[in-house]
Amino acid sequence: MPSLEAAWRAALSRLRSQVSNNNAEFLFWPEPLDDFLALVEAIRSSEPRLLRRLGFPENLDTDFRALLAKIHDELHADRSYRERESYDSEADASFGLARSIDRLRVAAPDIGGVAKSTINRLTLNANRCRKKYAELGDKEEDDGTPSEEDQSPPDEAFDINSVFVDL
Repeated sequence: MPSLEAAWRAALSRLRSQVSNNNAEFLFWPEPLDDFLALVEAIRSSEPRLLRRLGFPENLDTDFRALLAKIHDELHADRSYRERESYDSEADASFGLARSIDRLRVAAPDIGGVAKSTINRLTLNANRCRKKYAELGDKEEDDGTPSEEDQSPPDEAFDINSVFVDL
């Protein structure tokens, strides 16, 4: 199974690289974790002995805990945005990452408690982002600026006397 082992090493390397990269926008880049989990599932269904030989999941406990710690740190960073759509994007990413962490929790049951806590925090973050997205949408609609329907065209004359006809 050299090709599976090479794929394993590459997927694990990408995941470790992402966790150790302090400049990455982690919440918007869940692909290395998803790719790694897809490989684990493929190996489990076709060659489960390879996972045991590689020591999965026991030998990766430190890696998984580092991943969850990175997510924790990211969620405690300032997550304010100027653009409304960024909140919607972060909500989508948080929900997606929560699904990935749930898959990891199933694959590596020893991290179950920490993983559940991380899933809850990601879900809370996603819901906060959706709320902020909606609030910013309401402000855009309700900022007091007259809409085009409320304004008369500039070349249309306004007869002030017609307003006071019945007085």
